[in-house]
Amino acid sequence: MCNRPKVIIVEGPDRVGKDSLIKRLSDHFNNQVKVIHAGIPTSKDLYSYYYNGLLHDTLDAYYSHQFNAIIHNRSIYGEYVYGTKYRNESQAEIRALISKLEIGQLKSFILNNNLYLVLLTCNDVNVLLKNDDGLSISSKQSDIENEISLFNDIFELSTIKNKIKVTVNSGNTFRSKDDVYKSVVDFIDG
Repeated sequence: MCNRPKVIIVEGPDRVGKDSLIKRLSDHFNNQVKVIHAGIPTSKDLYSYYYNGLLHDTLDAYYSHQFNAIIHNRSIYGEYVYGTKYRNESQAEIRALISKLEIGQLKSFILNNNLYLVLLTCNDVNVLLKNDDGLSISSKQSDIENEISLFNDIFELSTIKNKIKVTVNSGNTFRSKDDVYKSVVDFIDG
């Protein structure tokens, strides 16, 4: 068991394969994984939701010495996309909150080199549209293109040192799940 688990944030638009990747990562870490899913915030106070809620859960898991990895399925980075697009949150306020979290509480993970940001993305929206699971926020091509653009923006703005952007498609089809998984694991274990 690791004394210092890896903290992995998995982000990307709906239908891109986050859940499949997280399942494979759980296997990779011998199922000694705490998965924290950031859904729609239950409070208008985003700081309380992300700091007192999700970050507190992360710290508890991190210091419990029970896990090899803590994986976030969505995070404040996803809020930058979905909160601003669908819930009228302010991009500037969310960027400020991200900065506060990165500089403040995530600092210990960053200094320990244990924090990873994985962005799964796609450069052909039609590939995602063909993969409709019925759970996505929007099925409009323009919405998904905008979501991808916002994810790319926040990825570039993030100060997390260990970050990787993985394109999940090759032309008009998905890359194999094994290939995407291998890209991510090689990066995290590298």
